[in-house]
Amino acid sequence: MTDIDLVLSGSGIRFGAYFSAIKALEELGYNPVRVCGTSGGAIAGALYSSGLDIDFLIEQFYKFELKKFRSFSLWGSIKHFGLYSNKYIATKLDELTSGMTLAEAPKEFHAITTGERSGLTILNKYTAPDMTLGEAARMSAPMPFYFQRIPWKDDYYMDGGVVSGYPIDTFDNERKLVGLKVQGNKGKPRGKSTNIIRYGLNMLRVMMNMMDREHIEDAYWAKTIVIPTGDIDVMDFNMSQQDREFLIDTGYKSVMKYKDKL
Repeated sequence: MTDIDLVLSGSGIRFGAYFSAIKALEELGYNPVRVCGTSGGAIAGALYSSGLDIDFLIEQFYKFELKKFRSFSLWGSIKHFGLYSNKYIATKLDELTSGMTLAEAPKEFHAITTGERSGLTILNKYTAPDMTLGEAARMSAPMPFYFQRIPWKDDYYMDGGVVSGYPIDTFDNERKLVGLKVQGNKGKPRGKSTNIIRYGLNMLRVMMNMMDREHIEDAYWAKTIVIPTGDIDVMDFNMSQQDREFLIDTGYKSVMKYKDKL
């Protein structure tokens, strides 16, 4: 097996594509020893870094109750400036990983998050050793205004994609680098905004879809495999089994299609 560093871009709710992509990498003889992820990429990265079998993670993606990834709290909305809490992400991931901390993970995991005052922040075994993998993923994933900001130490944190949707430059050149980046179409058409909340959600969806097309420098493009996700919406918390199957299929096939790029 060839040791590599692996970077996973923000993906919204489409993170299941990364599990099958990683399965393909393993079959090709690659062993990710350091993993970095943003937002949805952090959810997939945290689970994989715990040492859970990749086939088990693919199976879990079909079972995830994605609608539970958001829960409304009026008080939380007032205090933390977002419609929904994403606390369930940490709860579910900690359940699957038995509360494993960043310091305990067999694969070195780095989660990108954004502090209101501190800006780009990397959560890993050096900066937050006692934080669980689930909480690190949760802190990387709260889209501003849609999800509530998360207090930690003396700051508040939001989605890592605000500052780095594709953190391909996180690692040094110690070993081979592979980046996986989801890229969708414009998303399924949405109705006209009829109130300020719907307007805000529609604009957030547009911005997240544009992040899929974030510019990649030439030096990193050669190390990047793009995973097309079609019209699956970045915020589809009611994702069908058919769409989940598509994500698992496209993740695996994309790596195999571009294996000569590795």
